[in-house]
Amino acid sequence: DCGGNTVSEALRLLLTNRAPQVPLRIVDSRVTLPEVYEVGEPGRDPWEEVLAICQPAAYVVYADRMGTLVGEPKATAGGATVLDYTAGPGNRMESLNRKLDETQLLNRVTVRSSNSTVDPPVYATVEDDDPASPLWVGLGFVYSDVIDSDTVTTEDQCRTLAASILAERQVLLESLDLVHRARPEVDVLNLISVNESWTKALGTYQTAAWALDLSPGAMQRTTVTDRQIIV
Repeated sequence: DCGGNTVSEALRLLLTNRAPQVPLRIVDSRVTLPEVYEVGEPGRDPWEEVLAICQPAAYVVYADRMGTLVGEPKATAGGATVLDYTAGPGNRMESLNRKLDETQLLNRVTVRSSNSTVDPPVYATVEDDDPASPLWVGLGFVYSDVIDSDTVTTEDQCRTLAASILAERQVLLESLDLVHRARPEVDVLNLISVNESWTKALGTYQTAAWALDLSPGAMQRTTVTDRQIIV
């Protein structure tokens, strides 16, 4: 039972129970879960439970290169920029492939409480009501989703979570596949600066994955993402 615990306390309890041999580094959070909040339902993926606990506090959980499970706010994940790739003389990047994903765009989000203590159920809907926005619902195109969450128990909590989800889903998701000289110190969520005008890849990105062939002279492939482009 994680009821009444903060998000960070609940993550420690769940991860210690599911993976007691794995070291943890969880940043403290002040956001609390409902007084009644059960985890460990039969047949439910433990990782889905981790993601559900993270959602109210906008946390992310990942494993670093030393095998430590890290939990921290998305806004601070990654730290300082570790690499800077700028097109021109001395550039150590061999190739770059840029992709934009618009399939996750939303302009209306409804969050419903699925907590067993809430009767009758509560919900809240948040939508893009700005006439100056290209995703304004008044244009007649509605891209909506309904989210069930047992981490919220009041209408205000539903509205706050819906607003957070809508803010994330109103941006294009940009990703880059980089092929460059070996930089084995790069880790997941590290920040990389890229300045390449031909592909319009400009800004700071977070590392999502990397692969390095250990043969002599081999190049490293790094996938970076999470740069948000406001539409």
